[in-house]
Amino acid sequence: MAHSVVLEHTTPDGGLHFDWMIEDAGLVGERRLRTWRLQRPPFATGEFWGDRIADHRALYLDFEGDLGAGRGAVRRVDAGVITGWVWTDAGLSVSVRWDRCGLIGCVGRVGSVASGRWEFRATRASVPGDAT
Repeated sequence: MAHSVVLEHTTPDGGLHFDWMIEDAGLVGERRLRTWRLQRPPFATGEFWGDRIADHRALYLDFEGDLGAGRGAVRRVDAGVITGWVWTDAGLSVSVRWDRCGLIGCVGRVGSVASGRWEFRATRASVPGDAT
């Protein structure tokens, strides 16, 4: 079972963004998290964009606090379980059952390969018998 987490990242200069991490068991070696820097959390429905950044270590699924080396601090906003996903070089389709926000489907595509910018659309998914 793969997991996802959203961390609120406060930078030393007072900036704020969200780091969205998706566990990818298919990556070779140590468990890694595919990661995007977002201006808002991915479980707020509608359109948003994010910048693809370097994969992170799986320890960030549970980490909160100071990052050290002047990189700021992170606070866990929500975490969840991946209920399905498809990844290609050009896009992503993922469903996450968030602990606090329920089941959200998200489709993303590469908007600019050169910059690493992605365009996303999140929608609330409905599942028969789901009260969220």
